[in-house]
Amino acid sequence: MTPEKEQALQEHLDAIGKIIYEETEPNQLQDLETIEKTVRDKIQSHVSPTIGSFFIKKATGTDKGRKRKLKSCLGKLTITEKQCQRLVVKPNNQLSFNQTIEKGRSAGKEKYQKLKKFLGIFIVLKLKNFVLI
Repeated sequence: MTPEKEQALQEHLDAIGKIIYEETEPNQLQDLETIEKTVRDKIQSHVSPTIGSFFIKKATGTDKGRKRKLKSCLGKLTITEKQCQRLVVKPNNQLSFNQTIEKGRSAGKEKYQKLKKFLGIFIVLKLKNFVLI
């Protein structure tokens, strides 16, 4: 990123921060934990979905089609069916990270099977060792 773009971005972020701060209740500014939660919640509800939608539109080249709601780590997104097709989002998914969860489950099952096999071999070796002594 060029220094000029970094400066422009920082100016926009400062303006966003000021607006979010002004819309925050004083009791949400008492400690670091509450501030972190408040900032995360406000960014996920106002900032991230807008930026995510911009990226999705640019990446897919479209905003046409029937709109649907999708939960994402960016927050709640409105995404069209054409965008879902181009981004390989399965129909009827309400969570954009369902595929990631499924990959994790699959990898976890595979690791479990390997560990189970390893432990079985280990136990057999221990038993053989015990018998030989």
